[in-house]
Amino acid sequence: AAGELPPIEERLPDEPTVVDVVEEIGQYGGTLNVFAMDETPWNDMTEGPERAGYLAVFTEDATIVGHLAKSLELSEDQKSLTISLRKGTKWSDGHPFTVEDIVFMFEALHWNDKVETWNDMPEVTRLVVIDDYTVRLEADEPSPLMLPKMVTFIGSHWFMFHPKHYLEKWHIDYNPNANELAKEEGFDSWWECFHSHYWWVGLKDLNLPSLQAWIMKEFTATYKVFERNPYYWAVDTEGNQLPYIDRIVAHLVSPEVYQMKVISGEADVAFVGTSVANYSLYKENEGSGDYRVVSIPGGGGADIAFGVNQNHSDPAIRKIYQDVRFRRALSLAINREEINEVSFFGMAVPRQATVLPSVSYYKEEWGEAYAQYDPDKANSLLDEVGLTERDRDGFRIGPDGKALSLIVEVISQWDLLSHPSVFYW
Repeated sequence: AAGELPPIEERLPDEPTVVDVVEEIGQYGGTLNVFAMDETPWNDMTEGPERAGYLAVFTEDATIVGHLAKSLELSEDQKSLTISLRKGTKWSDGHPFTVEDIVFMFEALHWNDKVETWNDMPEVTRLVVIDDYTVRLEADEPSPLMLPKMVTFIGSHWFMFHPKHYLEKWHIDYNPNANELAKEEGFDSWWECFHSHYWWVGLKDLNLPSLQAWIMKEFTATYKVFERNPYYWAVDTEGNQLPYIDRIVAHLVSPEVYQMKVISGEADVAFVGTSVANYSLYKENEGSGDYRVVSIPGGGGADIAFGVNQNHSDPAIRKIYQDVRFRRALSLAINREEINEVSFFGMAVPRQATVLPSVSYYKEEWGEAYAQYDPDKANSLLDEVGLTERDRDGFRIGPDGKALSLIVEVISQWDLLSHPSVFYW
């Protein structure tokens, strides 16, 4: 009958991705209500690229393995990356996902001057199609980052693949009548019309096939609605197709209202707009809001890290910054234990900014290097650097005869002044 789906075995890949269970096998059905602080994809359970899945992922020990892709292999000379897709993977409309969709992304978008896109794989100059599910990306120079890029948003549909079968009719290289079609839709050129159908931030064409677990069905000024993708390519450890939840409704609210929705228990899931700074607030309202506060281990090696500009334009400052003793002094002057208690309620791990202990090549000395709070040693190192003179306020004098200062640049969303690190210097 019309509208009926094929059997589940025809909707899954031959070898679907298996997702480990965190707590227990889920139950199918239901609607998640979440809250978004703006219309962008980067909110709780909305359409960010990570929700579609990357071609590869890191295991806990930092091994790179296939995710949406079955496997990926970087050549010994690091000039090519071979990607093998999972046979039988399908877009949300049931059409096969093949290497045609990767080739289309490069040839129709990245390598077309008329098309606006984000090409974070500029090293790739050639594509060699081996079969329907295997493609080799080739570069002219050794490009070791091609593989690790696949575990980031660069390995997502925003950068690596788009549904050729759906989009090609709006592209002049695939349809000589694309300009005429564009005019019928109210655009002056084929590339403007094409953009309206493929662009991902924010999504304009709700019929665009997706590989995401949930597909956007409605988008208004106050909410977004997503429905379960019946062709999603992953299963749990018992072979049940994911996701479990049928529907997600994301309500658009202000940041202030977002926090109120969290502590009132109206949000079924909340994480993007939450913060450690509000941890006590969340815990205080856990009972009345009938929710659970779960501390998720961070995937990064540090909550905040400082990178000193060793290529400073001023030669005298550059010499200071390039002296490892200066940088070690900055690190030794930071009281990480105090920061842990003040900013992280004692839940953090004071350490140096490096890879996590779970990574296979981690060394203990990396995590401990100059991470102790030792202001005497820090001052001694600064003396060794030659910064021995101080002004009347006690600040060390730089090469220009003025108090030496560090300009810390951060993106505007980060409230660095609320972080204690900057006050130790």
